[in-house]
Amino acid sequence: ALWTHGALVYVPKNVAAELPFHVVMYNAEAGASMGHVLVVLEENAQATMLVDYRSAEGQAHSAYIGATELLVGQAANLRYVALQDWNRQTFEFSHQRASVGRDAQLDWVIGEMGSHLLKSYIELDLDGLGANGRVSGFFFADTNQHFDLDTQQNHNAPLTVSDLLFKGAARDKARTVWQGMIRVQPKMQKIDGFQACRNLFLSDEVRMDAIPGLEIEADDVACSHAATFGSIEEEPVFYLMSRGIPRPEAELMVVAGFFDELLHRIPFERVRERLEAAIEAKIVG
Repeated sequence: ALWTHGALVYVPKNVAAELPFHVVMYNAEAGASMGHVLVVLEENAQATMLVDYRSAEGQAHSAYIGATELLVGQAANLRYVALQDWNRQTFEFSHQRASVGRDAQLDWVIGEMGSHLLKSYIELDLDGLGANGRVSGFFFADTNQHFDLDTQQNHNAPLTVSDLLFKGAARDKARTVWQGMIRVQPKMQKIDGFQACRNLFLSDEVRMDAIPGLEIEADDVACSHAATFGSIEEEPVFYLMSRGIPRPEAELMVVAGFFDELLHRIPFERVRERLEAAIEAKIVG
């Protein structure tokens, strides 16, 4: 009853969508909005999709309560990119979930740049034998932004593969939290699961937390996790400065290089260019 807007993309069996789908979820008013994105690919279907979350500048406080469902059928292939760049008066609470069927593939990219406060649950369910899911996430918080991301990789069938990599940066007094979990159900053997979160400090007042986790109830698995933290290293900055590049530009190049791996997983050149400009704006201030 409180649902305000959404999008449905349905690709029938054995159909390969020739052009990518592009959905813009735009909030122009204060108050609460509730959106739902539902993507359904039937058996052996293929599609590429971009969803942009944006809002008008200068409006009063607003909240977005969102849900995303990606249903990837048997032997289907979905490339899905979701980019959030709300204004700084927006609070987001969202749940994003993907179900990947037998021998299906999902390549999922998530970008978080805007909002004042973000709380997002991201769930990958590998529900069919031989399902494969890759989740790539990046976030950049500045000023007093607060990002809280919770990821789940659920291996609900044998012979499934999950690969999750998040990279984040923070500056000023921003706060970020990432908590991940790989779950392998009993008797689900031949599992390959990986998760990692790489964090880059850009000021002394930020706080960044990364909490990886494993919950394994089978014995024939290859699962691992990692979390790293660091600041900009002086050696590459010094090298660039020795070539005549001013320090601010040198630091920008180092940070851009940190995110480059994930940005190149986005199959849209203009979108990559827009994100590179947004990263530059956050660094330059």
